[in-house]
Amino acid sequence: EALQVKKGLSSIGILENKLEIILIQLVRLIHGGKEIRMGKRTGIYVTMDELLEMLGENSVDIARWFFLERSPNTHMDFDLDLAKEKSDKNPVYYVQYAHTRMASILAKSKKLSFHLEAELPSKFWQPAERSLALKISRFPGVISDISIDYQVHHLTTYAYELAQAFSAFYRDVKVIGSEREEELLYLVSKAKETLAETLKLLGISQPEKM
Repeated sequence: EALQVKKGLSSIGILENKLEIILIQLVRLIHGGKEIRMGKRTGIYVTMDELLEMLGENSVDIARWFFLERSPNTHMDFDLDLAKEKSDKNPVYYVQYAHTRMASILAKSKKLSFHLEAELPSKFWQPAERSLALKISRFPGVISDISIDYQVHHLTTYAYELAQAFSAFYRDVKVIGSEREEELLYLVSKAKETLAETLKLLGISQPEKM
């Protein structure tokens, strides 16, 4: 089929090397710690529509994340129980909840306008602040690498690590009412902007409330 597509492109004047086809490994569905058996010979399989129905609420976001978080070169176990979990154990929930916390901080602040000229990492010295700032600054490099090697799973890894850095910041740093509130709000706004852009690239929603 790939060869046919390439020949079709060639027939309309598009070079074959303009198309790169990424093949993924088999996916195993796991439920209750056991594999849901599927096979071509038996004719037993689970369609994408059936999978989305199993996942229930937020099913498209969950499916996209779980399919994109692994390299196409590795076999994938799709854990239905984890995918349906509505807690920090579920990476989709964890990342989206971080986004809602960012939105909540910005909504509570009375300082609606904040601008800093300095480069992001140099302005923040406290460990949790600096860790978050450095993680934000890595975003362009991650995108650049993915544009070359198409390893999209690095984007889900980045989103999760950014959410982790923000969670530590949220735990350790007081923003609202701080003497440095304007600076810290700027950091939160950049974190939210970066996480939202990452989720958009993955085709995953960016909720303001959960």
